[in-house]
Amino acid sequence: MFSFVRLFVSRPVFTWVISFALLVFGAFSFSSLSVDRFPNIDIPIVTVVTPYPGASPEQVETEITDPIEEALSSIAGINELGSTSYESLSVVRVSFQLEKDGDVGAHAERACINRILGQLPTGAQTPRVEKIDPDAAPLLYLAVHGPGTPQELTEFAKKN
Repeated sequence: MFSFVRLFVSRPVFTWVISFALLVFGAFSFSSLSVDRFPNIDIPIVTVVTPYPGASPEQVETEITDPIEEALSSIAGINELGSTSYESLSVVRVSFQLEKDGDVGAHAERACINRILGQLPTGAQTPRVEKIDPDAAPLLYLAVHGPGTPQELTEFAKKN
């Protein structure tokens, strides 16, 4: 430790050259860093959507959502499991740990859903397993208001 201190104190020009070299290298490295507002990452979130026409939210929860949640809770690597029961619709969201591949998680969910299809009521439609893709979300929403029909406003917004 003291040899470094002695070296830098006894040779001030060498110290300045090393400091300047580090400064130039740092500035060059900083300018070549890439910054991406929306980095290309695969967020492993998968949803299971099950329509059950004519059912109340309570009925959807007891007959559809609860069995699906029980089946999905056995999958390894789940970070968060949540659900919402609407009138005539069940939505179960599964968030996996970032290390897990979303496609593998979706495949595991499909296997679990196929095992419990016999437990679901006859009026329920086949559950859809959908992988969430954040890149598919729009970057900009545009609202246009003015005189004219909606078709004319849409055309105006596309052109201008």
